[in-house]
Amino acid sequence: MAELNRRFQDNNDATPYFTMIYGIIHTSTGHVRMCQAGHPNPFRISRDGSIEHLGKGGFPVGLLPDAQYEDIEFTLHPGDRLFCYSDGISECMNADEHPFGSERLVEHMLQSCRHPLPETLTGLSTRLQDWRRGEPFDDDVSLIAIEYDAAQAA
Repeated sequence: MAELNRRFQDNNDATPYFTMIYGIIHTSTGHVRMCQAGHPNPFRISRDGSIEHLGKGGFPVGLLPDAQYEDIEFTLHPGDRLFCYSDGISECMNADEHPFGSERLVEHMLQSCRHPLPETLTGLSTRLQDWRRGEPFDDDVSLIAIEYDAAQAA
């Protein structure tokens, strides 16, 4: 991440920057190592329904020349779900200009943690479209959802 940040520095006033998460998942062990650059904090929901917010956010790539980035490491256990999402979800505004918020996202994922993951994601898509009352989204709405299955990883 630090190398990307170094490469994306620009001396003009319209410096481009971007947010991202980069991670590696060792599928045989469930060990995850990831780094955030100004991206919303991912979260993990365990099989028993407990939630853990991960990371501290960090600085966007290209914004500050000497920004420091920290790796976070954790282990996914069978049945755990990891969610990484764009701010297009948390900042998705309804007609009254209220954001959907990360709390509603987490609430939805917790309420549906016993459902198959595809059903959970379809439900979120429907909920976001209802939130927007069918209006097009103003920003990218993206989410990566991973459910760890050690049996399939072996």
